[in-house]
Amino acid sequence: MGGKLDGGAARTTVPEARAAALVTRILTARGMPGDIAGLVADILVEADLRGVTSHGVLRVVQYARQLENGYLTPDARPRLTRNDKGA
Repeated sequence: MGGKLDGGAARTTVPEARAAALVTRILTARGMPGDIAGLVADILVEADLRGVTSHGVLRVVQYARQLENGYLTPDARPRLTRNDKGA
């Protein structure tokens, strides 16, 4: 029985590097710089490998749509402006 996020579709096993490369290509095709796309891809693949599929590669569909409709800024770079060291 499939979960609510997989739509009951059959699963395909893809090697980690191939999955990360595909996610990176999808995101860069929508304007995300390669270094950011690669980091996002690695995090999504890692989530799948840890068994947290709800936060894994399936999110690339959502992220791609959000990049296309302007909800996400593809080249945004976070920066630390304050560090309270856990306070």
